[in-house]
Amino acid sequence: MVVPFISWLAVLGLFVATVVLYLIPMRYLAMAWGLHRFLRPILRPNVKPTDEVYNLLLRVPDNQELVSATSQLGNNTRLCNQNG
Repeated sequence: MVVPFISWLAVLGLFVATVVLYLIPMRYLAMAWGLHRFLRPILRPNVKPTDEVYNLLLRVPDNQELVSATSQLGNNTRLCNQNG
């Protein structure tokens, strides 16, 4: 259920990037990125930089983890049904 959501999120991101690159010249985007990169430590010196997209992708389970979690969930529900 999580993987299709991330796939659609990636497609939406690519669509937005395409529209932005069509409307705004690459030179202006590069200047804005450079200004942001060099002014960030001056404007907010105590903020620790994080990469939210990378952190999100690290939290997505692979197929082996999903199978393991599903089997553990199945074992727990069987135990609850036997005891209850």
